[in-house]
Amino acid sequence: MTATLETLVRRFYDDLWNRFDTTLVPVLLTEDVTLRGALGRHAAGHAAFADYLELVRGAFPDFEQTIDEVVVDDVGGSAFVRLRCRGTHRGALFGLPATGQRITYEGAARFETRDGRIADIWLLGDVHGLLRQLRAEREQPER
Repeated sequence: MTATLETLVRRFYDDLWNRFDTTLVPVLLTEDVTLRGALGRHAAGHAAFADYLELVRGAFPDFEQTIDEVVVDDVGGSAFVRLRCRGTHRGALFGLPATGQRITYEGAARFETRDGRIADIWLLGDVHGLLRQLRAEREQPER
């Protein structure tokens, strides 16, 4: 089970998130999937998850998440992930217009599975660090 669950989580990041491939939503996620997003958004179901993905893509078209560590709980059917997020701020986010700023921040996620697919996702990201980077570009003194 460990390899299968880890493979599922890696596909979630490598194929669905990093490629913004929404055709994988029904393949990797249960129909009633729930998401607590790092950007303060909650979603339930395939359509709402895809909307969240598009929100991120609109702000960071080149958004990429790299897994640093995966810990699998075979008994509970859950996995924990430590990761790094990167992207270029090309669209409005948190009321801030695009800055063109290249950002990097760390995060973690918890996944629960059911019947071989992801049923619940809880994403935690260093939102304060992200905001600090986005605001740094705007706060530079004029020369």
